[in-house]
Amino acid sequence: MTNKISRLIKRMTEEPFPTDGSLYDLGDGNLYQTEDGYTFHTVGNVSLLQNGCSGGNELYRATLKAPTTTTNTKEIKTVSSSYDIFADIVGYTDIKKEFTKALQSVSPVGILLVGPPGCGKSEFLKQIAKAFPEQSLFIDGTYGSKAGIFDKLKNTKPKYLILDEIDKLKGDDQQALYNLMESGRLTKTTKAEHYDIELKCWVFATANNKEDILEPLFDRFERYFLGQYNDDEFKAIAVQRLKKEGIQDEELALYIANAVLRGLNRKNLRDAIRIARKCKTFAQVEETVQTMKKYSNLN
Repeated sequence: MTNKISRLIKRMTEEPFPTDGSLYDLGDGNLYQTEDGYTFHTVGNVSLLQNGCSGGNELYRATLKAPTTTTNTKEIKTVSSSYDIFADIVGYTDIKKEFTKALQSVSPVGILLVGPPGCGKSEFLKQIAKAFPEQSLFIDGTYGSKAGIFDKLKNTKPKYLILDEIDKLKGDDQQALYNLMESGRLTKTTKAEHYDIELKCWVFATANNKEDILEPLFDRFERYFLGQYNDDEFKAIAVQRLKKEGIQDEELALYIANAVLRGLNRKNLRDAIRIARKCKTFAQVEETVQTMKKYSNLN
């Protein structure tokens, strides 16, 4: 983040921030002030907050909230240039940087990750949704069409539309998504309902197969194709992920990863998670893997 932060998106606040000398903590270790209500410049280190400061200025911490007179009260949250929100994802440093650039962009960006199940692509979406819960709409494409995703878009008007398995969406929904990304407008025309709404929306998506995505929609995205993890990457990712499932014993976590990799002959992180949730000893892991192997294919 440079000394001058790019102008905050006016559409998100519709009114400038106070220019009364208030200090702002944007989460990057520096304190900022604004002279015009939109452009921020550094005035010191955030350690000043710990020592106190003169003048009685109100301190804005962690995130900035729009002025109370705005018609949009969603929090404005800056994105650290160190892409900390992706810290739980092992590897893919270059892709993390591209997502960070997109999140910092003042204009909508669409990024699509394509790859086989278990390659970690969905983790990027989950981390964005986790970091920006008030600004995101997360949709599982497998159930998206049934859930009426564009009615949800109309009602929530998110900044970030996050679509897991976009290739599972029906053709009509893919066409509507294309129209949104192409024109920045959300439209619907039926006998029962009609609307045409401006919606400035970043779209982050995943897909298993590019062949199931309409070509015009596919071309609207910045695309990255992810392959299968190699053995070492899979084990490293599994060990880190299993800590969240309560497996703090790294040796046991590695044993589960190897059991999936060697015993089941696949690199499926979901298998490792399922086993970890049930098994807390080496013997339990071995028993479960043997049972899974025995009944994995009845043909």
